[in-house]
Amino acid sequence: MISHFTRYALIFVFILFSAVFFADFWYQKNQDNSPQVSLTEEIETVQQICHQYSCADGSQFGRVTILAIDLLHFPIAQQQRLDNNQIVMVSNDQDEQFAYAKAKNSQFIIRYGPFLIGNSNAMFWYTSLFYLILAVAIFAGLFPLFREMAKLKKSAENFSQSGELSVLPTGKSAFFNPVNTAFAAMTTKIAQLLALQKELSDTLSHEIRTPLSRIRFAKEALNNNNIDDFKNEMELDLDEMESLVEEYLSYSRLEHEKPELETELQSPVAIVEKHVVLFNKYTKRQVGLVLDCSTNIAIEFNEKNFSRAVKNLIDNACKYSNSEVLVTIKDNADNNTDNNKLLILIEDDGPGIKAQHIDDLFLPYTRIKGENVSGFGLGLAITRKIIIWHKGTISVSPSKSLGGACFCIEIPHTE
Repeated sequence: MISHFTRYALIFVFILFSAVFFADFWYQKNQDNSPQVSLTEEIETVQQICHQYSCADGSQFGRVTILAIDLLHFPIAQQQRLDNNQIVMVSNDQDEQFAYAKAKNSQFIIRYGPFLIGNSNAMFWYTSLFYLILAVAIFAGLFPLFREMAKLKKSAENFSQSGELSVLPTGKSAFFNPVNTAFAAMTTKIAQLLALQKELSDTLSHEIRTPLSRIRFAKEALNNNNIDDFKNEMELDLDEMESLVEEYLSYSRLEHEKPELETELQSPVAIVEKHVVLFNKYTKRQVGLVLDCSTNIAIEFNEKNFSRAVKNLIDNACKYSNSEVLVTIKDNADNNTDNNKLLILIEDDGPGIKAQHIDDLFLPYTRIKGENVSGFGLGLAITRKIIIWHKGTISVSPSKSLGGACFCIEIPHTE
C-alpha cells in the first residue's frame, strides 16, 4: 500500500510542478518580449539625438535618462546582451521596471523608465491560468480516489443491508486496489462470522431443545409413584444444559478475549502423564504414552490452559477410538537452526477423519456427521485457541501407527 501511495504522490507532484513550470515559462517569456516592441522606437530616437548632439551623464528626455557606462555594473549575461545591442530589462523592489540599452558611441547607457511591471490585464490572465491548471491537476489527482471511495461507501451500505458478498466493489484504479482487496477480505470474514453466529445459535437452540423436551415430558408424566425416577432424569437433563451453557460461555470468552497468561518455563511431560493415567483409570480405552525426548525438556506455557488443551485432545481421541489411544511426546530439534519444537501426538484407532472435514474440524460446534458421540463440538475450537496463545500450531492427519486420526501439537522449546 505504501508503494502505491508513493507512486501516486510522485505522479501528482510531477503534474503540479509541470503546471507551475509551464505557467511560469509562459509568463517570463511574455514579460521578456512585451516591452521591447514598444521601447525600440523611443530608444532609437534617443540614440540618434545622442549621436548628432552631445549627451552628458544625467541628461533626460522625458522618461529616458542618459547614464555613464562605467557607473553601472550588470551581471555577465546582461552585459553580454548589452554588448550585442539588445535591450535588458531590470526590476527593483518597488515593482518598477527599467529598460537599458547601449548607446551607439559606447560611452553611455540609455535607461528608459520607470514603469510598472507587466500589464494588470495580462497578469490577471496569467494568474487565472496558473490556478486553473493547478485546480485541474488537483481534480485529476483526487477524482479517482473520491470515485473509488464513493463506490466503497455504497458497497459497504449495500453489504450492511443485504450481507451478500456479490455487492463488493471492483475498482478501476490500480492505486486503490489494495484498499478494495482489504475491504473484500474484511467483508468475507464478516460474512463468515455472521454465518458462524447463525450456526452457533441454531446449534445451541437445538442442543437445549432436546433436554427441555425430555423435562417437559417428565413433568407431564410425573406422579407420586415415579417421582424419584423422573427426578434423577430431570437432574441429568439440567446438568447437560448447564454443561452446554458453560462450554458456550467458555468458548465465547476465549474467542473474544486473550487473557494475560502467566506462563512458566517447565516440562509438559508430567501434565501429559497425569491425563494418560486418569483416562486409563476412568475409560475403557487403552491409553499409551511414548517419550521420545528428555523428561527435562522445557517449554513456556500456562499450566491450567495447556492442561485443558491436552485433556481435550485425549478425551476426543478416546471418544472416537475403538480401543486404543497413543500419546507421543517428541523432541523435533534441528541442530543446524534455532527452530526447535516439541511435538505432542495424540493418535487413535478409530475411523479417522476424511479430508473434506479437516478444514472445518476446528470450527465451533463442528462434529462429524454419522458419529454418535457425546459432546457439543467446542473442545477442538477451544484447544486450537489455547495452542495459538502459546505460539504453537495444531494440525490433524491420518495416524500411521493406529490407522485413525493423529492430532499434532507443535510448541517452540528451549534447549
